[in-house]
Amino acid sequence: MRARFLNGINGDAFWNGTLEELSNQGVGVTHSRALFVEHYRKRKSFSEWFSTTWSLYFWYSIRVLLYPGKAEFYTITTNPFFLPAFLRLRLGAQKHSIFLVYDLYPDALELAQAVHKGSFVSKIIGGLTSYAVRNCSATVFLGESLKKHAESRFGKSKHSVVIPVGADARPFTNHLPRCLEPTEKILIGYCGNLGRAHDSMTLLELLSGELLGNFDWRFHSFGYSYQSFKLQISNSQNLNSVSLEGPLSDQAWTELMRKMHIAIVTIDSGWENVVMPSKTYSAMAAGQAIIAICAEQCDLAELIRKHDCGWVVPVGDVVRLRQILTTEASDPNILFKKRQNAFEAGQNLYNCSAIAKQWKQLFEALDTNSIPRP
Repeated sequence: MRARFLNGINGDAFWNGTLEELSNQGVGVTHSRALFVEHYRKRKSFSEWFSTTWSLYFWYSIRVLLYPGKAEFYTITTNPFFLPAFLRLRLGAQKHSIFLVYDLYPDALELAQAVHKGSFVSKIIGGLTSYAVRNCSATVFLGESLKKHAESRFGKSKHSVVIPVGADARPFTNHLPRCLEPTEKILIGYCGNLGRAHDSMTLLELLSGELLGNFDWRFHSFGYSYQSFKLQISNSQNLNSVSLEGPLSDQAWTELMRKMHIAIVTIDSGWENVVMPSKTYSAMAAGQAIIAICAEQCDLAELIRKHDCGWVVPVGDVVRLRQILTTEASDPNILFKKRQNAFEAGQNLYNCSAIAKQWKQLFEALDTNSIPRP
């Protein structure tokens, strides 16, 4: 059994860990990428932006379409967004093409105001997504709500399945959560992209107000909203308890994740049917309780409720967020229980080995019902 993964941007630990585990489970894995994620995140100058855009949207796509490689199963992600449809056309019906929907297009571009809703460009992109959903051998979604929304808009797929992103849980396996002493500072943080899909205004309003007592805040981020967020927080009265830094190296990130007690994960209004933040699973595997600032009905909120591993706060509800922080999240016993639940779920259900097993089951299901070869 040979599986080829085509992911334009690669470098996250969960992705590499899942491919490694698939190989350990007997799947012959090959992988194609255009960029490492750290290069994509660090774009600053126009030349860097042009170089990464050219590599991802043009050179990588041409290379993949001309030389897709040899495998029984081809998994194509939505970076770049048009490649799943084009590669399905290139491979034809006699190959198993699997559409992995990371972000949903054109929805993401419309919400980011990069294209107008209902415009000609939006309809073209929607047509490509619809073609991939309807014609690929299988479509993989990151959550049930994302699946329901996508299929209601773009049509039913031939075979649809939900496979979470998951996490490389191994660096945190031996670092079990412990109950904090009442006087200990609670380390709470946000790591990763703070972009258009993520709510920053709720946090901004909270941290610009009355000082919260027993918390140290760590932000190690990048993205569209982060610079303005940093500037506004820098002028607030809470600066002494808030650290505003950029992305971390892999080793520094692992060390911080082992120390942190609460992770903040946000989805801005309107984006709840478009994205599912992958950072959630790493935080859970590291034994962090999750404060999810998002819509009440979305995959992120459902994940938190399912495992009782944190709290869900509606976007903009600063009163609710402050109440959680000053009562339940400040209670060592309640916080410890939430962290234990997160750790158990992250380590047992969303580790790379468990996610790789779901991928292998998908390959086996497609192989069992495979289209006869000529």
